[in-house]
Amino acid sequence: MQSRFQSLHKPSLAMTGVMSFLFVGSVSVRADIPMPRMAGNRPPIMAQAQKLSPSDPNQVLSLAILMPVHNQAAMDSMMRRMYDPTDKMYHHYITPAQFANLFGPTPAEYAQAQNWAAAQGLRVTQTYANRLLFDVQGAAGAAESAFHVRLSNYLMPDGRICRAPDQDPATPNVPIAGVAGLDNVAVPHPQYTITGGPLFRNIFTPMAFGSGPAGGYAPSDIKTAYNMNSVTQTGVGQNLALMELDGFVQTNITQYETQFGLPNITLHVIPAGGASGKPSGGGGEVEVELDIEMMAGIAPNASGIDVYEGPNSYTGLLDTYATIASYDVDSQGSSSWGTYELFIPRMLSLIENYFFIEMGLQGQSMYVASGDSGAFDYFGLLDVGDAADLPNAVGVGGTTLTTNGPGGSRLSEVSWWDAFGDGGGGGASVTWPIPYYQIGFIKKASLGSPITRNVPDVCLNADPNTGYDIFSFGQWFTVGGTSAAAPLWAGFTALVNQGLVAQGNRSLGFPNPTLYKLASGPNYNNDFYDITQGNNGYYPALPGYDDSTGLGSYNGQNLLNDILAGDKKVIGPPAPYNRQLLLNTGFENGVVNPSPWVASSPSIISNNPAEPPNTGKWDAWLGGHNAPQVDTLSQTVNIPRALHYATLSFYLHIDSQENPYLPIDTLQIFVINVNTGQVVMLKPIYSNMDSASGYQQVQFNMRGFAGGAITIELKSTQRTSIPTNFVVDDFALNVG
Repeated sequence: MQSRFQSLHKPSLAMTGVMSFLFVGSVSVRADIPMPRMAGNRPPIMAQAQKLSPSDPNQVLSLAILMPVHNQAAMDSMMRRMYDPTDKMYHHYITPAQFANLFGPTPAEYAQAQNWAAAQGLRVTQTYANRLLFDVQGAAGAAESAFHVRLSNYLMPDGRICRAPDQDPATPNVPIAGVAGLDNVAVPHPQYTITGGPLFRNIFTPMAFGSGPAGGYAPSDIKTAYNMNSVTQTGVGQNLALMELDGFVQTNITQYETQFGLPNITLHVIPAGGASGKPSGGGGEVEVELDIEMMAGIAPNASGIDVYEGPNSYTGLLDTYATIASYDVDSQGSSSWGTYELFIPRMLSLIENYFFIEMGLQGQSMYVASGDSGAFDYFGLLDVGDAADLPNAVGVGGTTLTTNGPGGSRLSEVSWWDAFGDGGGGGASVTWPIPYYQIGFIKKASLGSPITRNVPDVCLNADPNTGYDIFSFGQWFTVGGTSAAAPLWAGFTALVNQGLVAQGNRSLGFPNPTLYKLASGPNYNNDFYDITQGNNGYYPALPGYDDSTGLGSYNGQNLLNDILAGDKKVIGPPAPYNRQLLLNTGFENGVVNPSPWVASSPSIISNNPAEPPNTGKWDAWLGGHNAPQVDTLSQTVNIPRALHYATLSFYLHIDSQENPYLPIDTLQIFVINVNTGQVVMLKPIYSNMDSASGYQQVQFNMRGFAGGAITIELKSTQRTSIPTNFVVDDFALNVG
């Protein structure tokens, strides 16, 4: 081995639903002339509310202004065709930009609505790539004037006092479909229940039915009970999304992972709708940590979990779903926050469903907890929960799972319902017609509806008396609820998608067409644990589909195998955003034209036979001097915002004459945000201790840098006169 000085010295240089939208044609409005109004913008429950007094006109409101979709029939047709294996559109997923151009309002319409809102004294605070809504803030009085309503306080049937408009809003000559936030009737709540752990253990429950530190189920118990011990997939290469309306504490997650010997999964917090991204210190924090820990337990080697955190309001919920769809970086996700179907205005529910259609058209799976009040979701009324009722969401119900003791096999599973009125949510929607995939599944004995959407689609253990151990607020709890079941289904889907990608297929996308098709086939009782006993307070569990437990819980290995075996490869080019971003990746333009690489010395770009390339004729040779010196090599690149993955890779060869037992000479890899100047160092740091024969490929996950211009910089530091050679070649920054 020789030093660079001996060969070449380098000087150091520095809808499913069908609807129509009503537009008003008059700009001037007299109070005594009735205005056409945007129907379906008041919650149905307001028919049972008692008006009290006018609300404060100076209160600052955060509103989401909803835009009409275009080409709805085509959107509905595309959604169905994309999940028909016999159709040429099968799994040809589209991008957020394509969705906006096909079905969203035009940029001109979007700008017109924003300009109108600003003229009414409403400050625009957030816009979205799909152009289906934008956020504004302003005084209640300004909102009343803009939308020609009066806001008052109302006494609700459950005793709460809520704000709501006296009638549907109206806007003159502006392409707006509705507005969220004029009322605060729907406040989403987490769908978990605590009855276990040191402080909450029910005296009728054995102290330890699971292997967890508080006696509840551990990740290993879940895998054993649901036939997943032989599943080889662990979530590699998959990103998961969580729709959250509160924050979390990282140390609680780390404690959970340490307890169960899990790797530290990468968490990205993505604020939505103006949320702070910080935990509130209330019960919502438990929900977020429960969701993360369930996903980490079942898909421990996933690339990461994106935690989308919005304000705890229905407007915040819409903002958060819109952000998940607009980013389009997660192939699967879940939401454990919900409210009552009777609280959601029809127009707002339609817009919410469009976000789920967009996710489906982009190949994303979204599971939603069905609620923990059984069939009586609100105030003793038969009601289903939002957003599990949406026809393009997967509603996840709850069961009571019994095993043969800690770490034992599955013994029995029944529909969850207890004497306290807790149970898995389910029933018939009063808002949505029956989706095509449920037709033929509804039996008279189930008490379900043959004409409206039935919930749930699937289920999993959710009874807190047979719940899961989590770490939150610095201690262990045993927690249940459909809140736990939904992220466990999302985690399972990450394993499915890992398998699909490995065999050259595309992601599962909207799961219901596949799940119901399997349930109608000969392997139903092989793929699902059909729950046939118990009820959720009204709807009985029966053989086959029912409104208490849906199709059943997953038989992990069998269901995964049948999904993989039944899917087909998609013929056609990859989506246009699947590409490699770097230029001159192997330095084959030579030293005469290294662009767009920037090197601290021209001689870094090398064809010296002393350090041959990985492929081709050229490489980049940093270090190798006979005196202390720093070398740098960099390239600036724009990374798109909406990505499923972003991976930086290159081949690295290191040889050295330095002390092999001390890290003296180093190679560091930095990412620099061009706009802010922020510098992030990627780990690990390579040194003379890593000296080895041949090239090794190294990879880094770059998805956290999506959405802007960055500079990738390699920096070698030689600290003595004894040389270490860092030779790099064949770079790639693959995104998709």
